[in-house]
Amino acid sequence: MVNKQLSNTSIFEHSGKFYAASENHLPQEIDIFTLQTFGDWDVSGAWDRPFTSHPKNAPGTGELVIFGIDAIRPFFVVGVISVDGKKLLHKVDLKLSRSTLSHEVGVTQKYNVIMDNPLILDINRLIRGGPLMKYDKGRYARVGVMPRYGDADSVQWFDVESHCTFHILNTFEDGDEALTKYGGLAKLYFEEPDTRLAGKDGKIEQLIKVEYHKFAENNFCTGSAFVAKDGSVEEDDGWIVSFVHDEETNVSQVHIIDVKKLGHGSHCQNYTSSEGAIWFSWIFLFNA
Repeated sequence: MVNKQLSNTSIFEHSGKFYAASENHLPQEIDIFTLQTFGDWDVSGAWDRPFTSHPKNAPGTGELVIFGIDAIRPFFVVGVISVDGKKLLHKVDLKLSRSTLSHEVGVTQKYNVIMDNPLILDINRLIRGGPLMKYDKGRYARVGVMPRYGDADSVQWFDVESHCTFHILNTFEDGDEALTKYGGLAKLYFEEPDTRLAGKDGKIEQLIKVEYHKFAENNFCTGSAFVAKDGSVEEDDGWIVSFVHDEETNVSQVHIIDVKKLGHGSHCQNYTSSEGAIWFSWIFLFNA
């Protein structure tokens, strides 16, 4: 039997096993050396929906935090898998009112960080002849913070400027900050309000403080990684390394950005490539 399921977005490891994943289907266990496929991973039958391409291991416990999106209700379900990968410890519907194409989850020692952006899947729009997926520019965007084993009511939502975020570079609790990838790069201060006010449903609300590193016009970044400085003790003491592609010249560069200076004339070193990089994934193998 030929396996025709798509799982070409990322590779991740959990409990000594490697999986290929794409968020429209279950991940598939693979042999990392031969690429032989062993079958879908549904966590002993407990997970019956699509699976994020970028699950995260929880610091301290090693549990795997996952989520699955769908174009029909429930739109967004969060799960926690045991360290040995054999049991689904927690599964909760966040009861979102729309199907947002969320690509990655942020994880700290105690919390999950959820992205709710206006890149929306809408079956009714598809039936009417429109696209299944559409970026509804101008509609609300927000970041949710929930306890590891929380429910829909436990999520604290923070409104941010309308945008679409695909990747989260780093999340942590020290100083209540989070790093997230934006149409440039952004650092979010969840406990520090912005001086601007935003209106929503007739109410006046404060936005959270956000610092940005903007790319040049028609320049976009893709897969990124955070690299800590030697001897660093603060979570944002390091660099973001990212491919940045110029749509006008069709040239890509590797940008190395000092996170401490994000939003304050960020120090950036560029290394030019002749090809347009699309994606990259990091897998580290260690021999005992």
